[in-house]
Amino acid sequence: MLFNLYWLASLSSYWFPCPIDRGHANRPRFPQPKTMIKSRPIFISILCYYLLISGCYFLFTSFANLKQPETQAAMDQVGLPFALQVAMLYLNLILTIVCAKYIMQEANWARWVYLGWGFINIDYHLYIASDWHQNILPVAVYLVSAVVLLVPSAHKYFATGFDPDDML
Repeated sequence: MLFNLYWLASLSSYWFPCPIDRGHANRPRFPQPKTMIKSRPIFISILCYYLLISGCYFLFTSFANLKQPETQAAMDQVGLPFALQVAMLYLNLILTIVCAKYIMQEANWARWVYLGWGFINIDYHLYIASDWHQNILPVAVYLVSAVVLLVPSAHKYFATGFDPDDML
């Protein structure tokens, strides 16, 4: 109640100027915000949160899964060395988490790194998968991510670029 009265009293000088106080003539009629906050499109937020949550989840669960004999047997059937497959797994997960974090901070480079690495990762999945149904989820996630990151509203969101001083 007291706040409403104070607010009304502060606005009264805009609509009912006092003839003695001439300072109101240069003031804006309504207070303007100091900075304009650019809103992030909701689909970019959803995509980034999905990438962050799934990347962190798979990063921690992959430690336990790599110790399973079934996983090691399946990885031995692929023509690539075990160490290279593990390196690709962790590189993919770390790049996904880092790119999702920086995409949320309007970093245009993170969008292109994620899209480029995703294309390489899809090729990798097509090479190592023994059945076609193992490729459905990675291809679908990549295609949805590519559409979300390449629509015109995403271009507008990334248009200003990334200022590293904002991180400090």
